[in-house]
Amino acid sequence: MKVLLKLFLIHGTRKAANTETGQAIGSGFLSFLPDLIFLAVVAAIVFGICHWTESEAVKKLKSSGSKKLKETMDRLNLWVWFYLAAFAVLALIVPLFGVIGAEADEEGGGIGVSGFLFIIFMIVMGGVGFWNVTVSFWKEIPEDIARTTPQKAAGYSFIPFFAWYWWFIAFRGLVEDLNKTASRYGHADLVDLNFATVICAFWVLCGMSMFIPYGPILLVLLVLTNIVLTFTFFLTLRNNTARLMLHMATAES
Repeated sequence: MKVLLKLFLIHGTRKAANTETGQAIGSGFLSFLPDLIFLAVVAAIVFGICHWTESEAVKKLKSSGSKKLKETMDRLNLWVWFYLAAFAVLALIVPLFGVIGAEADEEGGGIGVSGFLFIIFMIVMGGVGFWNVTVSFWKEIPEDIARTTPQKAAGYSFIPFFAWYWWFIAFRGLVEDLNKTASRYGHADLVDLNFATVICAFWVLCGMSMFIPYGPILLVLLVLTNIVLTFTFFLTLRNNTARLMLHMATAES
């Protein structure tokens, strides 16, 4: 893992002698090329996972004769992929940023301007993806059932520390309201509420881990577990939101 990140993230480091001559760390498009290759590889892998895990409901909506249903599903699919790709990149590089950066400093270099800018870029992209995918899920919940608005569900999740509480409203609450909507149309629960509770609790644990010292082995386990659980949760939400959309379309026809 660390070797991969050094290849793609620390490529802009320079020896101390370079600073004496005023040489800039990284220059032009080529300095970002390894980062962009890394992003493209991760995005392609995530796209394959998203496509491979599509349920029958998702496939039916993508080929639906209803333009509205098809566009809604395509938009939801896009934002799920967009967010998960950005999340995967950030989950891999941000927790190890300090560790690898410190090692680079000991060797006489730094994190690299292009590497730092790439992280800022991915944080922005992750925020855009998170906002849109959260809003897209909540838009499928009827207003008389939804406990919050799509904009509040997404927006309050960005508030430091308060977000640890709000995730239970925005995502555990989303699952609960999703199941209530399914029940209205005579169907059983779509997503296990306990699963949503575990996911939100684990996200809080990940947030608190920023203030807890831990070793590299625990760090790797935490990162990998976070990736697996988050991917499973959002893909499960996508597939079951598609089922709900089919139930509602059938009832209205």
